[in-house]
Amino acid sequence: MELQNGRPENVNDRLDKEIRVYDFLDKLSVTYQRVDHEAAMTMEACEEIDRTLGDDTAICKNLFLCNRQETNFYLLLMPGDKPFKTKDLSAQIGSARLSFAKPEFMEKVMNRYAFKDWDSVLASIGHGGLKEGQVINKMVEEREKKLKREVTDATILDTIGDNNRAAVVPMRGKSKSGIVVKGIHDLAVRFSKCCNPVPGDEIVGFVTRGRGVTIHRTDCINVLNLPEMERNRLIDAEWQAEEDEKGTATYATEISIYANNRIGMYVDIARIFTEREIDVTNMNARPNKQGKATITMSFDIHGTEELNTLMAKIRQIDGVLDIERTTG
Repeated sequence: MELQNGRPENVNDRLDKEIRVYDFLDKLSVTYQRVDHEAAMTMEACEEIDRTLGDDTAICKNLFLCNRQETNFYLLLMPGDKPFKTKDLSAQIGSARLSFAKPEFMEKVMNRYAFKDWDSVLASIGHGGLKEGQVINKMVEEREKKLKREVTDATILDTIGDNNRAAVVPMRGKSKSGIVVKGIHDLAVRFSKCCNPVPGDEIVGFVTRGRGVTIHRTDCINVLNLPEMERNRLIDAEWQAEEDEKGTATYATEISIYANNRIGMYVDIARIFTEREIDVTNMNARPNKQGKATITMSFDIHGTEELNTLMAKIRQIDGVLDIERTTG
């Protein structure tokens, strides 16, 4: 094993990635020395190489890490003889669980900056051609794209668990749906069709298998009857302040009207919706032999204030016996 200057005279039996490193260094007019050796898979195996390179050269090991949720990425460069202690690094960066990042994110960086292997990426960082921040930002960008395509309940539960374990105030992520979910950031939120929550209702989130978080009313029958083993999937949620003071966003809801089945009843009910310019999406009437009828109305509403006013007006119709919202 000898210390040699520059690229080898004959590169016919060399790996393509090795030749590309030589080409890259020569292009930058960087003077370098090399040592030919067998593959060194551990730092112990690198000690002889280190001695051959001399006292002025120190081997540096690099670790590409991420947190368990793969939302934060870290490129760690450290002296080869320094032991890596996960506990110490976790305390420094405030990440409870670290693991090695997946190769797919490394490939995205290589494709983005036209490198054919990871060694070339590291060489570029070492010589200032590429900034560490560029690499990390690309990792985060790709991870966010992946999260939008695939959100698993395991990831959400891990995030909730990490936030609950940390002695800090959890972040609250905003959703375009108008919901603030405790401990979750940039997450797709769905409204349950069993209880149809609207602004003003007390709500709770439920981590749905494979579909993110589903928002229910706290009085939803499905939530109240949830098995004990599933209750760890419940997560705090609340309505975020309406940025548009006019409150133009509408939410689907459903009510059941119990009334005498008289002529003109349906027309009287429909008139109230028309006068208030409320969009009715579905109306279904089920009369019985006792002269009563159950009328189910589905429509879009701005919130509980408007809904309560509407229900109070419907109760004034002659023959209406009772009104209730669907609770699951």
